[in-house]
Amino acid sequence: MDPRHLNLPGPGSETDDAKSMQEIVGAATGVILSTPEYHGSYSSAIKLVIENMSFPSGLG
Repeated sequence: MDPRHLNLPGPGSETDDAKSMQEIVGAATGVILSTPEYHGSYSSAIKLVIENMSFPSGLG
């Protein structure tokens, strides 16, 4: 799933794309997140993915 093609809002909002991503990740047996390194940190796209996993996170 490529987050560039998803409508992922900032924290506190939820879209159909975010719900769909949560269902897909929740049903997975494993998840691999990959992003280029930007000055010792991760990209804003990966940050939005993590923030849109709901609470408690489906990544936990």
